[in-house]
Amino acid sequence: MKKILPIILLLWLLVNFSIYAESGTTDIQLDGNKLDEANADLSQIEIEFCDKPGEKAIDYIITPGSIQDICLKATNVSDKDIEATIEFVDGVRTNDQRQNKACMQQWQNKIFWQYVTGFAASFTIPANNLMYQHAKIQLPKSATWIINGCLVFYTKSVEVWWNLSFSVLMRKAKFINIQIRENIFIKKYLFWILSIIILIYYAKAFIFSKKKKK
Repeated sequence: MKKILPIILLLWLLVNFSIYAESGTTDIQLDGNKLDEANADLSQIEIEFCDKPGEKAIDYIITPGSIQDICLKATNVSDKDIEATIEFVDGVRTNDQRQNKACMQQWQNKIFWQYVTGFAASFTIPANNLMYQHAKIQLPKSATWIINGCLVFYTKSVEVWWNLSFSVLMRKAKFINIQIRENIFIKKYLFWILSIIILIYYAKAFIFSKKKKK
């Protein structure tokens, strides 16, 4: 009996795995059609910064704690309404000699998405029309130096094995480069600040040595 139980368990696992595999294969075929449609729709829309039309990046100088408005213009040149999804993700550099700008995948979100609020993640762009949307960036007071983020957008989402959902791999992206205002001031006047500190140090040392001699 003890020898039979493991065999029964193994057969049960094989049967269930076969059922899931068949189900997964069917889903992937359906998803292939959806993916083609989603990518075709993506070629018909564009989402860009209102302040920088046609540009791939926008630069902001932001004071930590303050709110920066981002104006987005979404355009649809097709003859049908298209549902789009936007997300804000971390910006990175490629791990090679070129060190090009790149955007992390949506499921790798770490920091930047926390700073952006007040926008509709999914919306429909009317056929042969355009629409505007706004988002807000608010950095924590502890933010320092430079922060790189991305606006990524795509159309619809795709169903995969066992009804798990993930974002369409085909997407478009725009870069958001942020400099912290306080650090710009420090960088600009760093030489003079250090010079004054050194002068004060030596002045104190000189005065102290004179007093010692007396």
